[in-house]
Amino acid sequence: MLGEIGRLILSSIIIGIIVNIKLLLIIDLWGLILGLARENVIFLIFPPLGALIAGLLIWNDKFKGLKGWGPGLDLTLEEIKRGEKPPKPFQALLLKLFAQIIGIGLGNSGGLVGPSGRIGYLLAHGLFKEHAETFSLIALSAGIGAALRAPIGGGLFIFELYYGRFLSRLRKNIRKLIYMEIASTIGAFISFINFNEFNLLKLENTALDMETLLSLPIIGLTGGVSSYLFVKYYEKVSNLSNKIGKNLKPFLPSLTSLIIVLLVFIFPSLLRFPNILGHGFDNLIVLKDIEPSNAGELLSLSFILILGGLGKIISNGSYVGAGGSGGMIGPSLVTGGLMGGGIFFILHSLGFVSLEDKAFFIAFTATSTLAGAVGSPLSCAILSYEIFSIKSFYLAIIPTLMADLITKSYLKK
Repeated sequence: MLGEIGRLILSSIIIGIIVNIKLLLIIDLWGLILGLARENVIFLIFPPLGALIAGLLIWNDKFKGLKGWGPGLDLTLEEIKRGEKPPKPFQALLLKLFAQIIGIGLGNSGGLVGPSGRIGYLLAHGLFKEHAETFSLIALSAGIGAALRAPIGGGLFIFELYYGRFLSRLRKNIRKLIYMEIASTIGAFISFINFNEFNLLKLENTALDMETLLSLPIIGLTGGVSSYLFVKYYEKVSNLSNKIGKNLKPFLPSLTSLIIVLLVFIFPSLLRFPNILGHGFDNLIVLKDIEPSNAGELLSLSFILILGGLGKIISNGSYVGAGGSGGMIGPSLVTGGLMGGGIFFILHSLGFVSLEDKAFFIAFTATSTLAGAVGSPLSCAILSYEIFSIKSFYLAIIPTLMADLITKSYLKK
C-alpha cells in the first residue's frame, strides 16, 4: 500500500500529466478555430455550437449533480470546508474535461487554471478514495501548479484562498503547506518538461529605480479597479442566470457566446484580440514587443488595450457567469495585463514612465488584478516572478495588497 507521501507524489504526477494533455488539446483546438475565423468569419459558428453542446451536458438532469459548470475552484474549496465527498469523481472529471475542451477549445472565453485544480481534485479522489482535507488541498495545488507552471505560487495560492489569514494559520498548518508545495512543484515540473519553458509568459526585466517605485500605487489602483469590474460583471451575469428557469439554463452559455460572436461579425477587427475568443495570453505576448513611435500611436494603442481589457471582462464573465465551464484566474491576469498596458502607454505619452518599465507594469497589474479578484495578495506577488519572470517580484506585494483592499471594500457595498 502507498503511504501518505507515495499518494502525494503519484497523484501529483498523474494530475500534472492530465492537466497538460487538457491544455494542449484546448490550446491547439482554439488556435485552429481562431485561424479559420481569421480567414472566414463563418467559422465563428463553432464557439456557440461548442457552448451549446457543453451546456446541454452540464445542465442535463442526469449529469447536473456532477457540478461541471463554472470555474470549479470556489466550488471545490466549499466542498472541502463542508467535508463533502465529490460526487462520482471519475464521471465528474470526464464531464469537466469534455466541457472545457468542447466549450473553450471551440473558441469561447474562459480560463483553464481554476478548472485544472478541480480536475486534479476529482482525479485524486477517484484514484485513492481519500477525502481528507489535506489530500484535497494537495490535489488542488498540483493542478494549479501545473496550469500556471508555478512550483511555489501554486500551493501558496490554494493555501491563501482556503485559510484567508495567511500568517495566523501558517504555524498550525505548516505541514499541509509543505505537502501542497511539493504537489505544486511536481505539477509545475511536468509542465516545464511539456512546454520546454519555465515561465508561462516571460517578459524582459527592467532596472529598479525611483520611477518604478512611484508607479506601484498607480498599478495597485489600476489592478483594483480592473478586478472590481471583472468580479462585479461576472456576479451580475451569474445572478441573472440563476433567475432563469431550469429548462433554459442549458442554452444560456450558447446565447452569451452567440452575442459575443455577433459583435465579432459586426466588428471583424476584434479578431486581433484573441482574448475575446479563447484564453487571451497571446495578447500579452504580442504586447511585450510593441514600441509605438509617436504620441498618436501611443494614445491609440492605449485606447485599444483598455478596450481589449473590457472586452475580456465581458466575454469571460458572460460565458462563465451564464453557466459555462471555464475559469477566472487566467482571464483576470489577461484583463489586468491589457488594462495595465493601456494605462502604461498613457503615462508614457505624458512622460511619467519610460518604455523600459513596460514589462513590470504589465506583470504587476496582471497579478494585482488576480489578487483583487480572488483575495490572494501574497501568492500573486510570487506569481509575478513565476509567470512573468520579473526579478523584483517582491515589490508586487504593494499593488497586490492595494488591489485586494480596493476590491473587497467596494464589493461589500
